[in-house]
Amino acid sequence: MLAVLSGFAFVISIVAFIVFVILGLVKNRKINKKTWLWLVAVVVSMIIGATTAKTPEKTTNQTKTENQSKVSSSSSSTKQPIDNNVVESLKNDLKSGNMVEFLKTYYAQDRQNHLDYYQKAEVSTTKTTIKGQVIEKNTSGTRLYIYVPVEYMPANVRQTKQNAYVVVVKDDNGSLKNYAVGQPAEVTGYLVSRGDKELGYNWDMRVAN
Repeated sequence: MLAVLSGFAFVISIVAFIVFVILGLVKNRKINKKTWLWLVAVVVSMIIGATTAKTPEKTTNQTKTENQSKVSSSSSSTKQPIDNNVVESLKNDLKSGNMVEFLKTYYAQDRQNHLDYYQKAEVSTTKTTIKGQVIEKNTSGTRLYIYVPVEYMPANVRQTKQNAYVVVVKDDNGSLKNYAVGQPAEVTGYLVSRGDKELGYNWDMRVAN
C-alpha cells in the first residue's frame, strides 16, 4: 500500500513540476519567487517519493535473507542417526551398575537423540544399581537424593547443571529411612525418568521390589 501511494506521489510531483514551470514561463517569462518555492516543494516531494518507493524492496530482500539463514540453520541441526554401539554400551553399563559411565556416555550424545537412546537401551525396564552420596532425604523414607560422582560435586548441586547427576530414588513404602545425608548409598531399581544436563534436571528411580 505504501509503495502504491509513493508511486502516485512521485507521478503527481512530476506533473506539478512541469505545470508550474510552464505557467511561470508563460505568465512572467521568468520564474518568480513564488514559483521557486513551489519548485523546491515539488523537488523535495520527488526525493521523498523516490526514497520511500525503494524501501519495500530492501525490506523484502532482507526478509528473504533472514528466511534463508533460518532454513540453513535448520538444515545444519538435522538429527544424527542412532549408534547401535552406544545403545549396547548403555545397556551394559545399566546391567553392571556402572552409573558413572552410563551418565558420561548418555550425555555425550546429541541432545536431540537422548529420548531415542533412553528408549532403545530399554533404560526404564532394565534393573540397575545406583551408587553415590546421599545429599538429601525426607523423614518418611520415601525419597532419597543420590549424587553419582561423575564430577566433583559443588555444594549447591541441586541449583546447578550437575543436578543432572542426581538420582531421586522413590519408594512409597518408606524403605529409605536408614540412609543418612553425607553417607554413601547403594540402591537398586529402575530409572523411570530422564535427566537433562543442559536444563539441570535430575533422574528419577523407582526402587525394585
